[in-house]
Amino acid sequence: MDYSDLHILIVEDEPKIAALLADYLHQQGGFSTSHLSRGDEVLGWVQSHSPDLILLDLMLPGMDGIEVCKQVRAQSAVPIIMIMARVFSRDQLMNEMYPDYRIVSDRAVDTHIKNLRKKLTDAGAGKDLVESVYGLGYRYAGS
Repeated sequence: MDYSDLHILIVEDEPKIAALLADYLHQQGGFSTSHLSRGDEVLGWVQSHSPDLILLDLMLPGMDGIEVCKQVRAQSAVPIIMIMARVFSRDQLMNEMYPDYRIVSDRAVDTHIKNLRKKLTDAGAGKDLVESVYGLGYRYAGS
């Protein structure tokens, strides 16, 4: 499939990881990509370029990924996928997603993961890229 009309913003401070992501997205789906390495550059870039998806690292110079996500979400509905080397517990995810402590079923994370898995399958990922980690949560299972 060719997704060359879709543009993905990669926000990653490790140049090798960013290059790997960009190469994979281009080779596997023809996606066009842009790369930023600092969190404090993202909001202005999103406002002027309107990407179709953001791949956002958690640990960034300038501003961490959680704060970047909050600022982007306040102004845009662009889909954001957090990429990180950490595994979060369900409680940690819920506290970050809903800081106002609203009553939300902890099944909400499972629903989001189910939808993410479906989108990855529809995009031609070919395998399940989100692994369940018993007792902890989920992790990215790509190479």
